[in-house]
Amino acid sequence: MRVEGMIARRVDLESGPHVLVDRSRDFTLVPWRDDLERHIGKTASGHMRADGIRWQLRRARSGPVVS
Repeated sequence: MRVEGMIARRVDLESGPHVLVDRSRDFTLVPWRDDLERHIGKTASGHMRADGIRWQLRRARSGPVVS
């Protein structure tokens, strides 16, 4: 399964910590890893496998704010 979006924040659930990956109108919760802390706010994609997730991290898009 492919996961794409912005690493938004850590969420602590009864089943353990997860990371919330935000994508426009939906989100995905995937198992937390401590090294993801420094990537909060960055765009990421990954492939979920039985042994975990292989992440590809990118810088968050930045640019002028249009109001």
